[in-house]
Amino acid sequence: MSAQVQHASMASGRSLVFMAIVALHAMAISALMAWRIAETRSRDPDRVLIDWPEQQPREIPRPVASGNPLEKVAMPMPVAPANPLPFPEEQVIPADPAREVSVVTSTGNAGPTEVIADTPLRFQAVRPADDYYPPNAIRMEQQGTVIVRTCVDAAGLLVEAPRVVTGSRFRALDDAAIAWATGALRFTPATKGGVAVGACKEFKVNFRLH
Repeated sequence: MSAQVQHASMASGRSLVFMAIVALHAMAISALMAWRIAETRSRDPDRVLIDWPEQQPREIPRPVASGNPLEKVAMPMPVAPANPLPFPEEQVIPADPAREVSVVTSTGNAGPTEVIADTPLRFQAVRPADDYYPPNAIRMEQQGTVIVRTCVDAAGLLVEAPRVVTGSRFRALDDAAIAWATGALRFTPATKGGVAVGACKEFKVNFRLH
């Protein structure tokens, strides 16, 4: 029986020692936490440690696209105020006589521009072509028409000898036509815009027996 009492006493002592160790650890942990809180307050007395729960980022909803991309969105019309503010009265600033400028436009007395028509080369015969009819051609009863070309300058003078464009089949009549165009014609030069210019002209010379 003494052995049982001794064993119970040893078990009770072990329990007390274990409880004492646990109490010492609890006191040490409490002292350490109190020291940490005191140190934090000594550094920043106004700072309060708050452990906020971590928040997840909120997903922003995206606008839902309309089925028709050209569909217009109705916007509210602005409402005019019941009593609109009056516009300021228009101020008329008197003109400064020293700065007034008079503009005078002179139209003149010129009338509309007259359009001058162009004129062709003209000629006038001072002698008839019959005066140049060769006597031998008359005796041989030669007749025909000669087309002669003449060219003159702006003064109405021949720039080259007249030449036969289409002959009469008779050399005498062709030469007579050139002689008549050279000696019996007086030329009036052609004009362009009222200014005399050089020009050429073709005409017929008829030799006929009466």
